[in-house]
Amino acid sequence: MRLTSAQFELLLDRKREDDRREFYRAGIVASAIYNTSMCRGEDYKPVNAWDFVPGGNPNAEEEKMDLTKMTPQQQAAHLKSIFSKKIFNRR
Repeated sequence: MRLTSAQFELLLDRKREDDRREFYRAGIVASAIYNTSMCRGEDYKPVNAWDFVPGGNPNAEEEKMDLTKMTPQQQAAHLKSIFSKKIFNRR
């Protein structure tokens, strides 16, 4: 089965959203640990879960990689990096 360009873009968007959710979940734990730590120091500034998500605030304009400005080799490397991350089974 072959994907059209539109289907492929939708697949990439779904993958980015899944990755973003995973970073956010980890950010919840990290920010809770950091904010409740007793070893913070006087210049402590509270953090939130979005501080641990690449791209930060979900309301901000998300950085988009423009594949049309890349060479075929750069495109291949970029796509391999997206889909080569270890995937855990969700139960």
